[in-house]
Amino acid sequence: MGLPVTVYRWDDAGAPQLTTNRKPSEIINILNKCLVDGYGTKAALGWTKEFEDVVTQKVVFRNSPTTGSGGFARFASYTGADTNATVMQLRTGLSMTDIDTFVKETSYQRGISIAAFVSVQWFLIGTSSAFYFMISASNNSKVAGITLNLERGCFVGDFKPYLPADQCTFMAIADNTNGAQSGQNISYDAAFHANFYNPTPVSGSWSYATFKLYGADGSNDVKNYHCNSSLLITTDNSPNSMPPQMGLFCVANIAMSSAAVNSSVTDSDGIRVRNSVKTPTIRGELPGMKIEVMQRYTSENWPVTENIEGADHWLLRTGTYTAGLWINMEEW
Repeated sequence: MGLPVTVYRWDDAGAPQLTTNRKPSEIINILNKCLVDGYGTKAALGWTKEFEDVVTQKVVFRNSPTTGSGGFARFASYTGADTNATVMQLRTGLSMTDIDTFVKETSYQRGISIAAFVSVQWFLIGTSSAFYFMISASNNSKVAGITLNLERGCFVGDFKPYLPADQCTFMAIADNTNGAQSGQNISYDAAFHANFYNPTPVSGSWSYATFKLYGADGSNDVKNYHCNSSLLITTDNSPNSMPPQMGLFCVANIAMSSAAVNSSVTDSDGIRVRNSVKTPTIRGELPGMKIEVMQRYTSENWPVTENIEGADHWLLRTGTYTAGLWINMEEW
């Protein structure tokens, strides 16, 4: 059995709100209510707030050490001020000693680029161990559209490991395919969805390093990883109007960067990574996400939910031709 999922959204009774200013303090308030305090009739996910600096707009949340790994995630204003439409930087680690000091940091500095569009709509779908947080365009109702800025956000928490007792599962991905984001990039192709829509499946070698993971045995053997579809996924630039669901889905794998399955890269014991039990080429998968192989939705109105394999799923928006990232709304 997986963990129960809660869906939080801007139009819930008593939900915290974004204004058109989209200040860091508003983002932090939403995260705090969903993760720690709850609002209206909805209980929080059971995360804890470990550190906060209200002056510089920094906050650190920790997932459950019982149902999760007890990892730490810091959200912080890029400028250190509560100014309008400021990028929120996101960093993660296995532990922290204070608000600025990570122990085995797993992230490269990444951001949620909220300057890209006007939005007062947001949603967060998650469990006590992980969540997806998205801000969606209020001035456009489409689910998908090439070069459109429609949705920005992140995944934070534990991935689903393939190795038993993996000791490094806490990580984050956000609005850039390359983790080395230091500025306020507002290009549509640097949004969250760009982490998944690329021409190289996990069997190939993708050079972008989105985050880093330490050895599954707890060692300091560290390798760069990214998220990728387990199959070759291309978006259809001329889909039929509302084609039927084909039932073809794959997972979002945690795959080593710059190391195809036939790579000669080795772990610290000299074992090729494809056979490693420390830093394997394929480490696991994102929880709750399905990637539709035969993608269907494009100009339809958002939000879209659909029953897939007996569970309700939420469709993420995308700035490409068609949308196909589905989040389980019931159990991970």
